[in-house]
Amino acid sequence: MKPVAHFCIRRGLKLQDVTEVFKEVAVQAAQAQLTGTQADKNHSRLSTMTGVHRKDVARILQSEKSEPRRLDLIQRVIGQWRYDPRFSNQPGEPKVLTREGPSSSFFQLVRSVSLDINPLSVLAELERTESVSIGRLGVKLERAMYVPTGNVALGFKLLGADIDELTRAVEENLLEKVGPHNLHIRTEFDRIPLSASKKVRQWLLREGSEFHAKVRSFLAGLDRDINPKGKAAIDSCRVVVGAFSHIDSAALKASHARMSQRSKS
Repeated sequence: MKPVAHFCIRRGLKLQDVTEVFKEVAVQAAQAQLTGTQADKNHSRLSTMTGVHRKDVARILQSEKSEPRRLDLIQRVIGQWRYDPRFSNQPGEPKVLTREGPSSSFFQLVRSVSLDINPLSVLAELERTESVSIGRLGVKLERAMYVPTGNVALGFKLLGADIDELTRAVEENLLEKVGPHNLHIRTEFDRIPLSASKKVRQWLLREGSEFHAKVRSFLAGLDRDINPKGKAAIDSCRVVVGAFSHIDSAALKASHARMSQRSKS
């Protein structure tokens, strides 16, 4: 919980704010846990599972918004575009798609992923984030990954999804007999010159993007929606691969300032 506490202090969030949010997500988690079972998801059961007072459970359920669509929907559209033979010339080489009307190839692309979202809304978001360009021949994919630039709410929802997947991966590695283990690797050096931070960021971004391109190409060959040969399979699983880098330049600057102050004194 310490990283959460540090974030709250940095951003001015008070304990009352965090407590209210945690009550809501605890009730949602309990509901999800009971989904698919014969157990009754009544207020008492949810209160017992979470420790949230029954009155709060009732209030939360009454004001609960509809379930938001999957966060990775647009990324799935991009993945389908890059690897589905209907929308790519070869794996990783997306076609320029037509966009005029319901019969256009871009509309078909979006509907191959989900029938519940307006293709024009997807196109508008891709254009807003400069993930595509629109020309005389149609829509061209410019980025291999969707980055929710300017959308703070979605960006932090993606962070929450990443935290959930990392927690589950470590939980399985430590507490469950899962083999081979989930990938969980951390690399840290604490004496890198601050002047090299930009170079390091650029290198990590480039190499990380290339690694994920290889991951997407490998998994696309197995995915049942993209690879027709895989449709005969009965069971399926979800595979998530995450990566991050962070250069704590603020901490380094503070350390240098303290060292400078000591030398003066």
